[in-house]
Amino acid sequence: MKSSICWGKSVMLKTTTILLVLGAFVLGSAGVGLAAQEIKVGIVVGLTGGTSAWGKRAWNTYQMIFDEVNAAGGIKSMGGAKIKYMLLEHQSKPDLAGSNAEKLMRDGATVILGTNSSDCTMVASQVCQRAKIPFISSSDQDPMITERGFDYVFRTCPIAVQFAEGALEFSQWVAKKTGKSPKNAAILCVQTASGIAIFKIFEKIVPNVYSVVFKETYPQAQQDFTGIVSKMKGLGVDFVFQQAFPADSILLTRTFKEMDFNPMGFIGTNAGHDIVMYRENLGKDADYTFCTSWWSSTLKVPKMKEWMAKYKSRFDIEYQVTDCTVGQTASVLLDALERGKSDNPAKLRDAIKATNLNVGQYWYFVPDGCKFDEKNQNIKQKLVTFQIFNSVDEALYPEDYASAKPVFPVPLWKKR
Repeated sequence: MKSSICWGKSVMLKTTTILLVLGAFVLGSAGVGLAAQEIKVGIVVGLTGGTSAWGKRAWNTYQMIFDEVNAAGGIKSMGGAKIKYMLLEHQSKPDLAGSNAEKLMRDGATVILGTNSSDCTMVASQVCQRAKIPFISSSDQDPMITERGFDYVFRTCPIAVQFAEGALEFSQWVAKKTGKSPKNAAILCVQTASGIAIFKIFEKIVPNVYSVVFKETYPQAQQDFTGIVSKMKGLGVDFVFQQAFPADSILLTRTFKEMDFNPMGFIGTNAGHDIVMYRENLGKDADYTFCTSWWSSTLKVPKMKEWMAKYKSRFDIEYQVTDCTVGQTASVLLDALERGKSDNPAKLRDAIKATNLNVGQYWYFVPDGCKFDEKNQNIKQKLVTFQIFNSVDEALYPEDYASAKPVFPVPLWKKR
């Protein structure tokens, strides 16, 4: 009996030891993401205010992609962990973007996505850097976002200098292509972080090609452009380089028509000119607008058309460039989670840093994909310049992506 009792205690002790070891292994595995039940993703966008046209669509796309991932079994390398996405909107206010990022992190977010506003991203990303939580910007162009030496802040879209240079390069290409060259130019930009950044770059590079006869910035809330357009018309401006938000891009084009201002062409650098709202509000008057963007709905990318149709079926609106930029950010995160097998902030940061996505992977519909440089800026992405015909953003340049030929100079307003 005594030996039997001793044998029983020995077995119990061994069994307990084994269970403790197994428990430690499971807990350790959870630390590297293998047993995670959910991954908390914070989203900070503007559903009201000046950036709401982008923020609402961004929220649509984040929901749709993460719902799709969860329905397909979650993050496979993390045992099927589901994405728990959490939204706090910044109302287009930078301070609120920062405080909302802090709230999301207190609620357990291990990564923050946003914000569709350079001003808001400058603040929110600084908050994330201080907390050592990865932040991924989808569409904010201010160069300073990735110029501060922050190792937890990433940007998937091109920066202001690329848009400005792309617009100027296109103007030279279309002049050579058609044999019709502008003699002078105007520079007109909205007073936001990205607008001012692009304005300063235009100031440096446009005079190398054209005589700049007019340049001006204006407040985002400006409601009357008759004075500005009158000056440009009086100066005989041939070509206008612009950076505008949705409301002002629409109002400017309407004022061009009302005042019969007929430059050879005008080009937007994404922002207001490349969203569906611009075409929907202007109708035929949006035709012949040029825009340097990171995407066009006419690009031939695998799975893109099917996804666009699915998006429209769910939200009853057309898929557009903002949705596409959010898709690229979500793709970077999903790829990093699968490769890194962890939502630990430091490990996730390292996995994001090692990104090398190609167009067509996940929901990455923007040429040619994503790879980050030493500043965490995407250096793999290309720009596309399109022209609007019958409310369709037809790709023109680079010619490898072209779905149409340019019309330049654009028709006079009275002959449209």
